[in-house]
Amino acid sequence: MFDAHAHLQDIPQEKLPDFIERIAASPVKRIFCNATLPADWGTVASIAAELRICTPFFGVHPWFVEGLPDDWEHALEHQMAKKKCGIGEIGLDRARGGVSFEKQTYAFVRQLDLACMARKTFSLHCVGAWPQLLAILKKADLNGLPFILHGFNGSVENAKELVKLGGLLSIGPRNMDPGKLDALCSQIPIEHFLVETDFSKSSVSTGVDVDIAEFYLKTLDACYQKLAKAFRMGLAEFSNAIQDNEQYLMGYV
Repeated sequence: MFDAHAHLQDIPQEKLPDFIERIAASPVKRIFCNATLPADWGTVASIAAELRICTPFFGVHPWFVEGLPDDWEHALEHQMAKKKCGIGEIGLDRARGGVSFEKQTYAFVRQLDLACMARKTFSLHCVGAWPQLLAILKKADLNGLPFILHGFNGSVENAKELVKLGGLLSIGPRNMDPGKLDALCSQIPIEHFLVETDFSKSSVSTGVDVDIAEFYLKTLDACYQKLAKAFRMGLAEFSNAIQDNEQYLMGYV
């Protein structure tokens, strides 16, 4: 199994060693772990160093563009140069109050430019800003660079435009509406789909006694089951198709 978007840095530090040990021995073959701001880049890098199947993504989430260090762009370039990685989580969010959309746009465009120059895949967050996001992507020097639409919840029309640009639609537990899934899966080929958990603070805050590794694995498995059903495919066939998509993206980290 492949998890196209998670935030493993949110797992409590005292629970991380057990999580890493058990996930390393599980059926999960790859996790894309996304940072959200410069303060967690180091933690994401450390997790990736300990968990071989974890690919780090470094970036600034649109919620956290206020108060960035003056050297954040240089620091991001430095992280990108050190190891195989992607760029993320980046994007635009019109629904987030108290965050300048102008600053979001600047940070997004700068990170997108860095991704294009380095030929590294990137993971996109978009809420209420599809026209702006699409306009920026169409102007970017993508030149065939594939990218991820994290937690895709847009329209079929948006999906078709994004796929033309090189986008892969990542579907997680918050994007499992049967009607929307059926519409997407009937019109977009499986070559443009990924599965994610979006595992984060909200996933692990259900109580101190939660078995985090077990909860994580059940979440990922449930997403695989539901999306395979939407495609009317057997789980093994579906899993192989998603693995092919993961291997494709790994050529751009």
